[in-house]
Amino acid sequence: MQPDESMNQRLTKHCFLRLTEGKYLVSNTHHASGIPVFAQYVVAPEKRETQWRHIVASGANGRHFFLFDTCDGYAQMLQRFGFVSRLN
Repeated sequence: MQPDESMNQRLTKHCFLRLTEGKYLVSNTHHASGIPVFAQYVVAPEKRETQWRHIVASGANGRHFFLFDTCDGYAQMLQRFGFVSRLN
């Protein structure tokens, strides 16, 4: 499974606020353990400011990202490329 959007752009607040609620957002930046620094479902618009603060705190802002329909879609992509799914 391919991500809905393999973003060739960076995660800015403007971009984040335009994402579809319910999509699974995964940063392309990882901890040394291989776990993404940020991986969560995109929340409702009225909760985005709080989620944006989490994105900034994680260091995922300004970094490339992937967007999937579900967390399972992300796990399937990892398996396809031979990686073990290690999510937050």
